Amino acid sequence: MKYIKQKKALEYSAFVLFIVSIYLSIRLSDLPVIDNKIIESIFVHTGNVDAALLNVITGYFSGYIVYIFTVIIPSWRRKEVAMMQASHRLLAVYNGFIYTMLLLAKSAATEQEWKDILRHDTDRASFDDTYFNIIRQFDITSQSESLFKHSDINGNTKYLLWYEYLEIKFEHWYGELDEVFNQYGIYMEDELFECVYKIKTNSLFELILGKGSDMEWMWKGKDGIDYCECVPLSKILDQGIKRPPIFGVNKNVDGSKGVKECIWLFFELFEHINKFAVKTDDKRNEKDHNLKKFKNYNIGRVGTARVGTM
Repeated sequence: MKYIKQKKALEYSAFVLFIVSIYLSIRLSDLPVIDNKIIESIFVHTGNVDAALLNVITGYFSGYIVYIFTVIIPSWRRKEVAMMQASHRLLAVYNGFIYTMLLLAKSAATEQEWKDILRHDTDRASFDDTYFNIIRQFDITSQSESLFKHSDINGNTKYLLWYEYLEIKFEHWYGELDEVFNQYGIYMEDELFECVYKIKTNSLFELILGKGSDMEWMWKGKDGIDYCECVPLSKILDQGIKRPPIFGVNKNVDGSKGVKECIWLFFELFEHINKFAVKTDDKRNEKDHNLKKFKNYNIGRVGTARVGTM
């Protein structure tokens, strides 16, 4: 981001000026130096000293020293505490997202494909070509693997469909990212700050939530007319508008691309926050934390959300 580069440039410039002020303060002063011609030529000023210039230099030097003790040093401790808190919340979002994306894959996979996913040793490794071939077959209108139910217009309860369940999850994650972004953004490293922003505006979040903050979507109605609507995906599917596999290849556009980009952004997020998470005994930062759940517990069912199975 442009403003991040500007901020860094300003900080570096201020520090360089501080170094220059130290040098000029020594050169324009009467401080003794080592009896060496080279050193004297660098640090000894032989002409008249400009008093106004010296006042400016010493003023900047003194001001930067005050800045170090009143802003920089106190902010180190505040930043560490704030980032521990922020990392704790971001780690929960990360694990929730990665777990859910694995659950999607199990629901859309064949038995052999799911075995291929489980043979990996880390969460990251499980998102290989096999995973994205599976996700292209995912039917987002099928019943989700969730305990949650809701009542229909007749008062009957039914399990959430995948697009309904994903909207609830993505809305929660977006809210958490937004709060962390606003509360702790000032303490974040520039790369982490930018990563959180990119996740919030990623096309997958835009698709599910319809925020329209970074993208616009074109939908074709039952009447054959195209409509540009920035609304949650559920609002479109609730109209009975049939869609091909949402993450499949449609009109030469690979719908899994947004999924892949979002997943890699979350792994980038993990690398940023892991440096703070490892300082605690939190086991959620283990690199196979989510994949291990599927190996150790009977989570979800294979193939229940694969196109053509319902």
